[in-house]
Amino acid sequence: MFNTMQVARTIREARISRNMTQMNLADAMEVSYQAVSNWERGNSMPDIAKLEQLCQVLDIKLENLLGGDSSRAVTKVMEATSPAIRKTVYRDSVEQPVPDGGSADDGTSEGDPISVEDICNVAPLLPPNDIEALVENNVQQAEEKIDLSAITALAPFLDSEYLERLVRGARVHSLSEVVCIAPFLSTSVVDSLVLNSNPKCDMDGIVALAPFLSGEALNTLALDKLYTTGGSLQKLTALAPFLSSETLDVLIERSDPECDMNGIIALAPFLSSETLNKLALNKLYTGIGSLQKLTALAPFLSSETLDVLIERSDPECDMNGIVSLAPFLSSETLNSLALNKLHAGSLTQLAGLAPFLSSETLDALIERSDPECDMNGIVCLAPFLSSETLNRLAAKLMANGVSGSKMSCLFPFLSQGALQQIAESMMK
Repeated sequence: MFNTMQVARTIREARISRNMTQMNLADAMEVSYQAVSNWERGNSMPDIAKLEQLCQVLDIKLENLLGGDSSRAVTKVMEATSPAIRKTVYRDSVEQPVPDGGSADDGTSEGDPISVEDICNVAPLLPPNDIEALVENNVQQAEEKIDLSAITALAPFLDSEYLERLVRGARVHSLSEVVCIAPFLSTSVVDSLVLNSNPKCDMDGIVALAPFLSGEALNTLALDKLYTTGGSLQKLTALAPFLSSETLDVLIERSDPECDMNGIIALAPFLSSETLNKLALNKLYTGIGSLQKLTALAPFLSSETLDVLIERSDPECDMNGIVSLAPFLSSETLNSLALNKLHAGSLTQLAGLAPFLSSETLDALIERSDPECDMNGIVCLAPFLSSETLNRLAAKLMANGVSGSKMSCLFPFLSQGALQQIAESMMK
C-alpha cells in the first residue's frame, strides 16, 4: 500500500528541485492547481494514468515516487495486456495495441497475472470501477477461490454489492478473518458466514463479530450450536449482552445449576429478575448448607426471595451461609432471625451478624443471655453494644459476684464510671 505522505514529499521536493511552482506543475500535467496542492499535502494521489507523465515532468523514476513494491504493482497494471483492463484503466489514454499472444476479446495475458496484492497496492490510484475490473479479471483467471484475507484490504475501495459477492465466494479459513471486513458488509452476509462455520471451533471469532451479527443469528447460534444441555454456560458470557432475555432464560432452563454454578453467576447480570428468583428458589437451594453458594447471586435476587430462602434454612446448620447473605437481607429479617432462631445457642455465632443487627436486638440478646456462661459471646458482641448496655451488664456481673479478672475482656468497652465501680469492688 502507498505511503501517501512519502509520495507527497517526493513530489514537492522534485518540483522545487526543478524550480517549478505548483501552478507550473499543474499546467504541465494539465490538471488544476488544487490537484497539485492536494498531491503535495497527501490529501490525494495522482491518477494512475498520469504517473508516467508526472515522472517525466519531474525527471524522477516511478520507483522513487511510489516505492519499490508499489511501483512494481503499478508497472504491472500499466503493462497489462488484457484489453478489457487497459480500456478501463486508461480511459483518458490512447488505446494500446494488443501484443502477440493476446486476444482482443478473451481477456487473457501472456505476462504475469495481476495479483490481488498488486491491486491492493494501486487501489488508492484507481476509481472503484477500475479496481472492480482488475479484481474480476483476477477472479476469472484464478484456479481456486480467492482468500478472504486478500479481499479485506480492498474493502474500502469496492462497491458494497460487488464486495459482498466477492466475500460470498471467497475462501474463509477462520471467522477471525471476517472481523476486519465486517464493517463493510451487511448483517445478512456476516450472518451467513458465521452460521455456515463451525462456531465451537472459532468462539473468539464469533465474539469479535457479535456487534455485526443480527439478534436472530446470535440467538440461533447460542441455542443450537454453542450450548449443549449439560455444557458450560460460562463460554457464552461474552455473547450475553447481545442475546435476548428469552434466549438466556432458555439456556438457564437447560442448564444444570449444580454443575454449572460459575456459568450462571457469569450470566446473572444479563438475566431477568424473575428468572433468577425462580432459579434460586426452585433449583439452587437444595437444603442444609447450600445458602453460601448463593452469595454471588444475592445482589441480583429480590428481598422477598432472600427472605424465603432464610425462612427455609436451618440457621444452626447454615450459619456461614446466613452471614454471607447478611449484607443483602432486610433489617427486619435479620433481627427476627437473631431473636427467634439463633438466640438459643452461644452469642459467639452471632458475631458475624452483629454489624447488621439493630441496637435494640443486640440489647435483647444480651438481656436473654447468661453472661457468666457466655462471656466469650458477649465479648464478641461488645464492639456493637451500646455503652449503656455494657455498663448495665457489668453491674449485673458484679452483683452476681463475678470477679473483675473475669470481666477484664470488657474493660476496653466500659465507661470510666463502670470501671471505677469495678475497681472499688475488687479492693473491698
